[in-house]
Amino acid sequence: MAGAPLDAAEERALRRALELAARGEGRVEPNPTVGAVVLRDGIAIAEGFHREWGGAHAEAEALAAAGARARGATVVVTLEPCSARGGAKKRPPCVDALVAAGVRRVVVGARDPDPRHAGGGLDALRAAGVEVALAGGALAEASGQRIARFAAWLARRRPWVHLKWAQGSDGAWSTGDPARRRISGDAAHAKVHELRARVDALLVGAATVLADDPLLTARPPGARPLVRVVVDGRGRVPPTARCFQVVPDAPTWWITSPSARVAAPRGVEHVALADPHAIVEQLLPELWRRGIRRLLVEGGPTVAAAFVAAGALDAAWVFTAPRPAGGPVVRLELPPQPWRGNVSRLGDDLWHDLTFS
Repeated sequence: MAGAPLDAAEERALRRALELAARGEGRVEPNPTVGAVVLRDGIAIAEGFHREWGGAHAEAEALAAAGARARGATVVVTLEPCSARGGAKKRPPCVDALVAAGVRRVVVGARDPDPRHAGGGLDALRAAGVEVALAGGALAEASGQRIARFAAWLARRRPWVHLKWAQGSDGAWSTGDPARRRISGDAAHAKVHELRARVDALLVGAATVLADDPLLTARPPGARPLVRVVVDGRGRVPPTARCFQVVPDAPTWWITSPSARVAAPRGVEHVALADPHAIVEQLLPELWRRGIRRLLVEGGPTVAAAFVAAGALDAAWVFTAPRPAGGPVVRLELPPQPWRGNVSRLGDDLWHDLTFS
């Protein structure tokens, strides 16, 4: 049974906790992003969020900030507190920390979607005499959306796939002038590097490497290594390609078919799949097995269309310049399922941040 409904202060605290949780995006995966706020008499006295994988969880950070004032307080957290020891540093369960701190009530935005643990944290808190309340309505929905990628990973055991492309106002993905490859302006270009720093891997096809010879790094780099994935079924990419250069915290996986006779350059890992272009059946499961949880696909229209056709697209980042690119026009039919999105202006460009559901 849920505890008393949330009051106005708890609702405000949960909205704040959701804001805090977003700060861990791109740093905590494969863990979910979580935020927490400690309330006394309806006033927020401490807060915390899960900052990076292997680091303190949101509840532990908020309790540490509250100190002795946590006794008898209410802790508002976006996700059900963990009840099992785990993580890179074998951290104790957050349930134990909450009970030891003597909190009176815990307000939870969303249940843990992992079927191995779902409800376990809530039950353990109740067994220890802590009152538990679950959010409802819009706040419950927002809390669920905050961990949507985490839930998708658990259910499908494949990475969450972002597709990114830049286009001119004419719908062209590339310029007609080989000497002028960039369509977007400086602000959009900087945003792309920021987005790269949030993911685990960046994937392109052989055609993109042969046409543009990109380095495929995030500048500046993020908090974790960014794996450069080159899907090259026939082994056409030359060993001198820039994406094969040894870059700290940017390993390269060269994925080909077994029939491709290639010699991987120093520092490049060669991965042979029976069919590298079988996205759902082979490619994504292999990336998942190797620890990739957020994948950014930046290949050209052929690779993009392949992911769309395979039904393997979860989100899209689309950058549109205010001027025509002058190259061949590309019409990519996005999935028909419902989507949510925001549009932001970056200099003269528009950035469409779309999530499919």
